[in-house]
Amino acid sequence: MNVATKSLVEWNRNERLRFLAVGAYNTFFGIACFWLLQELIPSLHYLISLILVSELSIINAFVGHRYVVFKSQAQILPELGRFHLVYASSMLLGITLTIALVELLRFKPTWANVVSVIATVVISYIAHKKFTFRGKSPE
Repeated sequence: MNVATKSLVEWNRNERLRFLAVGAYNTFFGIACFWLLQELIPSLHYLISLILVSELSIINAFVGHRYVVFKSQAQILPELGRFHLVYASSMLLGITLTIALVELLRFKPTWANVVSVIATVVISYIAHKKFTFRGKSPE
């Protein structure tokens, strides 16, 4: 088996690797969409852009997680509802953790954010695996 084939086999087997890749892609997708909206419609308030792009990014992330990461074949609408719930909970956890680390433990905001992102990525992976996409996958 050559290196490319081994990499493809590992990609198909490693759900965590796919989760991180979809998350990285979605992060860049959101940044690009926000930038594009701001460039194409400069009169659009940045908070409106942020709200629109956030929802678009959630839907984009859902598609990636559903079909690439967890390969779900369950009903879409219940999964989408659970996905939104996990996403919102992760955001709230990230904000709360960052504030706690900065205000209570005197972390620098940048490092508090790093810790918060790592924690929320791990927790959201588990939540999506056990709650959002809990149905049987074809694997």
